[in-house]
Amino acid sequence: DNLDLHLVEDLKHDAIYAFQYAITRELAYSALSFSQRRQLHRAAALWYEREHRGNLAPHYALLAHHWRGAEVPEREGYYAYLAGMRAAAQYAGADAGAYLERALELTPPSQSERRSQILLQLETLYHLSAARPKQIGALRLLEELAAGENSAALRAEIGIRQARLHERMLEPARCVAAAAAAYDNAMRAGDPALMGHSRVYHALGLIQLDRYEQALALLERPHAPDDGGLEACRLDAMGVALSRLGRYDEAQTALLQAQARANAAGDRRAFGMILAHLADNDAAMTSDAAQERYRLALRIHETAGDRQAEAETLGRLGLLALAGGDPAEARRYLERSRDAFRQIQDVPGEASLLRATGCVRCEYG
Repeated sequence: DNLDLHLVEDLKHDAIYAFQYAITRELAYSALSFSQRRQLHRAAALWYEREHRGNLAPHYALLAHHWRGAEVPEREGYYAYLAGMRAAAQYAGADAGAYLERALELTPPSQSERRSQILLQLETLYHLSAARPKQIGALRLLEELAAGENSAALRAEIGIRQARLHERMLEPARCVAAAAAAYDNAMRAGDPALMGHSRVYHALGLIQLDRYEQALALLERPHAPDDGGLEACRLDAMGVALSRLGRYDEAQTALLQAQARANAAGDRRAFGMILAHLADNDAAMTSDAAQERYRLALRIHETAGDRQAEAETLGRLGLLALAGGDPAEARRYLERSRDAFRQIQDVPGEASLLRATGCVRCEYG
């Protein structure tokens, strides 16, 4: 009672107690020597590994914490890596980034495969949060790894991600060049999935250059039929190109097929992006479905942590409201979109929003 302890869990072999008040816990901890703290953290980590060896996943973060306190960097790095990958799969981007950055710090150059896995996941997290300097830094570290390993497959993966970055940054010529180089490396690696993804980004660059027929020629057949996620991306890009050509019914068919593929693959982020493209197609056809699809896509972008897609979809909702004669709602969405672009320091995105707003105002008054 003097220690303010209460029973948390009663197990067969051990009872687990916790301090009732955080301040009591902190005072007790501060009274320990550094050696005692290391010993306690080590004992706690070993206990969790033993008692939960059949299901460690929910305890990865706690294990990383205890091995850090025990000052065993190789074990901390291992569990920080696992905790980060698990958090990323659960769309907990901030936690995932913190754990994976720590894991990268603790993973020695000799473990090149794990370093590449960490960097690839970090690059995706930075891409979604629009942390462009960090994203570029991760890509440079990956390029160094690829040069050391002489891996055509890794170079292809890096090229695809560079193309993805250029496409988001509205740099279509650089997107096309990076995707073409990625395709060459994917061919050398003999990897159909990488070939397919590089072609999708090549096509997306062509779409930004208004070369829609050329984009469709690249997308006419699947490269890896069993890859549901890749097929969703291919069909999505086809739908965008068809919609830009005014072939709205064909675009709708392709986009609905893409949506079904993304749903089957469990890819929430792709599903949200496809929903936004369906809404674009609806808006082009002046369909009433556009607003509801944009709103649903916005909710998905928010929960998935895709900051740039969130900003873009807010802008589309604003433009739709402006065209529909609701200036008050348009202003709310457009201001949120502008603020979101500024928060992620996306100057091209904000400029594109302002141009589109001016065009709609000119057309609709």
